[in-house]
Amino acid sequence: MVALLATMAVSATKPLDVSRIEVEVKGGTNIPFKAIHYGSKAGLTLGVDARYNLKDMPFDVGVSFLANWAQGEGLTEFVDVDEIIYTIYACRHRTLAGLITGGYNLRRGYKVNPYAGIGIGIGGTSIWKDSLLPNAVKAVFVPKVGVELMYNFRLEVSALVTRNHFNSLNFTLGVVFGGRPKKVKALPDANN
Repeated sequence: MVALLATMAVSATKPLDVSRIEVEVKGGTNIPFKAIHYGSKAGLTLGVDARYNLKDMPFDVGVSFLANWAQGEGLTEFVDVDEIIYTIYACRHRTLAGLITGGYNLRRGYKVNPYAGIGIGIGGTSIWKDSLLPNAVKAVFVPKVGVELMYNFRLEVSALVTRNHFNSLNFTLGVVFGGRPKKVKALPDANN
């Protein structure tokens, strides 16, 4: 992260003037950091971000709503007379989070805009079909890096860091509405 931020600081360009408000709808997949009970598989990540682009600065601030599902397997045991029977079942670990976000845009207003950001907030964590871990509200931390292409598309890699068994690495594709460069008005010609 330090190397990335140093590279961004050295190679940053003056940000172009863009519309102040932008909204992003994104979706993708995630990979849990740690096996959930007896195994884990890729899950689904969905999100909506609303950002405010600061004037004459490469920063944006905003809010984000994130839904993250990770797939896993649980184990139950059933005692039948002198025999213990084990059953493996599917379970889903879900995190629904609200975050306050901040971001740094390396080339805001250009057709290729690398960026880095962070989100901090709270999230509800729950497990479907598992009674071992109760539902809980926990702090959520989401560092992210990505690139915005052609003003309208964002490829992003982020980490969802919260409660044990709910942490994941997320890969998303987003569609952005707003945030395009403002058109520069031509000055009248003094010779006419």
